[in-house]
Amino acid sequence: MLAWLETHEHITITRGGKHNYSVKHTFAERPFLVPFKHGVVNKHIVKDLMKHLVAWEVCSKEEFDERIN
Repeated sequence: MLAWLETHEHITITRGGKHNYSVKHTFAERPFLVPFKHGVVNKHIVKDLMKHLVAWEVCSKEEFDERIN
């Protein structure tokens, strides 16, 4: 999914900290941090990321769900 997000022109993904990915939209004040430990991302974090991406108009909820499944 992160590879798909990186193809969006306004999204930058960087690895920040020991176990975090930073998803930043060009026009957002702050990045969305994704804690990533042991190859698993908490389902609540995924839901929050989806809300941010929809608010940033990167994708719709349906598009996000397609990428997750």
